[in-house]
Amino acid sequence: IKRTKNPRFNSCQAVSLPANPAPITVTVCVMVVYPLVAFAGQMTGVEGYVESTASGYLAAVAMAAKVQGRPLPDFPRTTAIGALGLYISDESIENFQPMNVNFSIIQPLEKRIRKKAEKNLAIAMRSLETIDQLVAGEL
Repeated sequence: IKRTKNPRFNSCQAVSLPANPAPITVTVCVMVVYPLVAFAGQMTGVEGYVESTASGYLAAVAMAAKVQGRPLPDFPRTTAIGALGLYISDESIENFQPMNVNFSIIQPLEKRIRKKAEKNLAIAMRSLETIDQLVAGEL
């Protein structure tokens, strides 16, 4: 990458400086210049073992889709990995800090639930429903 003149990132999580994320398509981690290179884990701005594993899974699924000529996956903000991807690619964050996934970055529910445990369970259930729809090809 260092030797590449004008590396263009298309759907690639920011790897140059996590403190200055580049715009990306959230769920895809593939570079235009080297289409079979993908990045995941802490170098993309996530923290934690689960988050790094999830971003590795996402990079692998995106690469498999790319190689097989299938549409690239798109995990929305209603899922943890989609919300984290949106966070690490948000250029409006002036003091970017790598982070673990948490309920505050996931899209809020349409209805208010007062009890935190019940609210978090409802968010988790909605996320699982979204993932089921993605797997079934409904989204």
